[in-house]
Amino acid sequence: MNELRALVYTDESLRPLASLESLNNLLREAAAEAQAAGRLNIITLYGPDDDHLLLVVGSDETVMGFNHGHGGPPYYASKGVVDDDDPVLTAYVGLAHHTEFPRRWVIPMAVGEMAAAEFLATGRRPASIPWEEV
Repeated sequence: MNELRALVYTDESLRPLASLESLNNLLREAAAEAQAAGRLNIITLYGPDDDHLLLVVGSDETVMGFNHGHGGPPYYASKGVVDDDDPVLTAYVGLAHHTEFPRRWVIPMAVGEMAAAEFLATGRRPASIPWEEV
């Protein structure tokens, strides 16, 4: 198992996550905070090579993104079951920075949680969900 580092708010230090329990606790807490704020949050999980997984929390739906630690392409977004862009899913990085995602990237939160657990286990882009190169 790898150790991840998580960023929930842009003005905080990275939080270490060394176990599935710590990951699940973070996802639960971040979702509850997002729900209390009345907006979805985008959190970032950093792997050992600085590859990072973005995950929308605070709903039963999520969008995931994956970027390589080197910062260059290719970039990936989760692939949902529809091909439409609307209605968009609106979320906020650190509950502050407005971001809109096309509907085609939306997947169930339960699937996103499993993919985050896979990222913790492997440190690599989760193979358990379909991805769209963006």
